[in-house]
Amino acid sequence: MNKIVLLVTLLLALGIAIGYTVYTKPPSTAPGVTDLPDTSRTAPGERNGTISVSTDAGTIEINDVRSQPETVPAGTFMYAMNGLNKDGTAPFTMTFDERDMSVAVALLREPLGETRQQAEQHLLGRLGISEDELCSLFVYVGVPAEINSFYSNENLGLSFCPGAVQLP
Repeated sequence: MNKIVLLVTLLLALGIAIGYTVYTKPPSTAPGVTDLPDTSRTAPGERNGTISVSTDAGTIEINDVRSQPETVPAGTFMYAMNGLNKDGTAPFTMTFDERDMSVAVALLREPLGETRQQAEQHLLGRLGISEDELCSLFVYVGVPAEINSFYSNENLGLSFCPGAVQLP
């Protein structure tokens, strides 16, 4: 009787293992992203190089910001790449989303036009690309209502890209 119970238990465990292997799908690559480095066995700070990103204008190479020392993980697939002033304050925050290679920028200080220009220069340097290439990526530039209620809830865009909101 014990042999039968053991045999049934082993067959059940084997069936579960085979079912799990056969019916689970491997994770898919995010749309528009090619040539992501394998970081599964890489310690933080050891990733480097570039990432190929497919855009409507073609494929561009951006610096792998995830491996830069100033970049901090900010949740699953998200990385903070904030710019700090010499006094340690942040006039803006930036978040890089590795799933779709997008960037969200929050302007945290008036005058907004000047702060956006600082953020743009910071982003251009971190990604290592031209203004035209940056315009082909999805970059959301916003401002919290407590900083400026008039421009909140709107994508202000990058000042050098078509469709950007002109700021004072």
